[in-house]
Amino acid sequence: MSSPIWPYITPGIPDHLFERLPGIPLSKREVRLLIISALRLGSQDRLWDIGAGTGTIPVEIGLLCPKSEIIAVERDEEVANLIRHNCDRFNVTNVEVIEGNAPECLKDLPLKPHRVCLEGGRPIKTLLKEVWPYLQSPGRIVA
Repeated sequence: MSSPIWPYITPGIPDHLFERLPGIPLSKREVRLLIISALRLGSQDRLWDIGAGTGTIPVEIGLLCPKSEIIAVERDEEVANLIRHNCDRFNVTNVEVIEGNAPECLKDLPLKPHRVCLEGGRPIKTLLKEVWPYLQSPGRIVA
């Protein structure tokens, strides 16, 4: 899948192509490439991105794996809307944005993930303990 903004089949969208909000972190291009590589995604994997921020990881993975299911968790309504906007901007349709606080909202998420990306939220140790029981085997968490 590609979009008019990024017509390539490779990851690595330049940072300046994403819409941003002041004070909201963006996973830099080089970091996204490492995260995506470490996730070892299957074409139809289900991914939870917890603390998704601007939505750069969901957008990149949504384009790479159009048959995958991506849940982007973000606690702030304005930031969640930014993720939706960036998905629309790149014509990514396989991302569902959930407004909620992790780890409390995890029990309400649809279906267990094959992969989890932890980008923000509570202390990492707490999130790892809370996410682990939801992960399908063999699964993978990248933080």
